[in-house]
Amino acid sequence: FFHLLRRQVKRPIRKPLVVLTPKSLLRHPEVVSSLEELAQGRFQKVIPERVKGARKVLLTSGKVYYDLLQKRRELGAEDVALIRLELLYPFPEAELKEALGFYPRKTPVVFVQEEPVNQGAWWYLSARFCGEIYGHPFSVVARPESPSPAVGSSKVHREEQEALLEEAFK
Repeated sequence: FFHLLRRQVKRPIRKPLVVLTPKSLLRHPEVVSSLEELAQGRFQKVIPERVKGARKVLLTSGKVYYDLLQKRRELGAEDVALIRLELLYPFPEAELKEALGFYPRKTPVVFVQEEPVNQGAWWYLSARFCGEIYGHPFSVVARPESPSPAVGSSKVHREEQEALLEEAFK
């Protein structure tokens, strides 16, 4: 969040900033930046990954990226690329187009979110891209439609989360 906060302070015009993140990421071992990245880096709206011969691209935003990364390691699914969308508005069209441009047209792009399909970022993205994103088929893996964001049972949540991750790598 360092670069996001730094960018916010350095802008000549201050605008409201909303950052949504779960507490589990605060001490996650892979959610760190080196001192060099903090000093020389910048906020990345899209964090691409280039996987030669990828059979599909998983596009995601937020904490579920780390769950997908772990699941990919468990499955040895090195033919699946992960692209992180770090900013939803204003939409980073040029950056995402460039990231997806590495992959042949018609390589499926699947947006993965933990939230129910009628909530979260998918609602915004599906209206914007209507089944195709820059020449790639575009679909979603998410929890079923629901009036509430959580099931209320940690056991059911874990089962749903595992099913969601399995579905993403099919």
